[in-house]
Parts: sequence; structure tokens; C-alpha cells
Amino acid sequence: MRQILEGVAFLHRRNVVHLDLKPQNILLTSESPLGHIKVVDFGLSRLVSSSHEIREIMGTPEYVAPEVLNYEPISTATDMWSIGVLVYVMLTGISPFLGDDKQETFLNISQINVSYTEEEFETLDESAIGFIKSLLIKEPESRATAEDCLKHQWLQLNEQDLKEEEEELFVMASFTPDPKAISKRFKFQEPFSTLPGGFIY
Repeated sequence: MRQILEGVAFLHRRNVVHLDLKPQNILLTSESPLGHIKVVDFGLSRLVSSSHEIREIMGTPEYVAPEVLNYEPISTATDMWSIGVLVYVMLTGISPFLGDDKQETFLNISQINVSYTEEEFETLDESAIGFIKSLLIKEPESRATAEDCLKHQWLQLNEQDLKEEEEELFVMASFTPDPKAISKRFKFQEPFSTLPGGFIY
């Protein structure tokens, strides 16, 4: 997670937003020995500035921020929402906002309908839950930045623990379980179009 955040912080310092952060766009340079993490697929990325607002409907349904759905200005905080969803998925194997269809998914996101009572959370450290909660906030300006996240208590682990944790988490984020066996987990859909003026994959 630290490597992902370092990459996102690098982009944000240069006013670049990725806008499609999800497990499929996080790759390893090698599987064995475990390589470095790379953020890929900049097809939706945009340059942002305080003098020019960007409003577009784009991204992957489960990972888009509320401001995208509400056609409000996009900022670096938009990526941080996706990071929050990504961490939730990596730690629990559950997609927090995924509904039975994209409309239900969008409603869950708009209403911030997220649960922290799943049994998967019982074994998680409180700092990990706090990390997620600092990102899955409706108001973009209230979300933690990439730099904030890098200083978060959850990431202040010794190097050996961190290495072991990242190896385990990446395996969870890389494979798709049988959707019939586990509900609400990694139901990735084909690209689809939506509102005029943009698109959501």
C-alpha cells in the first residue's frame, strides 16, 4: 500500500489525477521474487488546477467518488476515495459499495452506504479501519491526502511486517473468487456508457 500511495502522491504533486485506481491497474514488476508495485492505465487521467474545474462522469462503478456521480469538480481527493475503496477490498475481499446493478452501486456511493461491521473487520487493527474511514468521506476536502496517508499510523509498521502484509494483500486483490460462492466480491463488469459528456467503465 505504501508503494501505491507513493506513486499517487508523486502524481498529485504534479496535479495529475488518475481517476481509475482499482486492483486491475495495480501491477507487480515480478511475482517471484516479489517485485515493485506499478500504477498503470492512465487513459482517464487528467491535469487539475485551481483555476480550471473539471467535471466528468468516468471511472469504474465500484471505485468512483460521490463527486463524480454528482457531476461536481474532480480533484486529487477523487483518487483518494478510490484508494479508500481499494484498501477496503484488499483487507476484506469485499467491494464496499457494490450493488446488484450499477444503479444500486451508485446509490450506495451517493449515500456513503458502507459497513464496518463485516466479520472480516473483526481481525483488523483499529488503525486500518481508521485509515479507510479517513478516505471514504463524502466531502472531498475532508479526505486524507496521499501525503497524509503515508504518515498514517497504519503504515508505521516495521519493514518485515509490512512486506509480509503487502504480499498477502496483493494476492487478495489479484484474483477473482467465484461470484456464486462469495457475494459482493469482485464482480467486475464489461464497460458501459452512462450520462452524456462522459463514461464509466
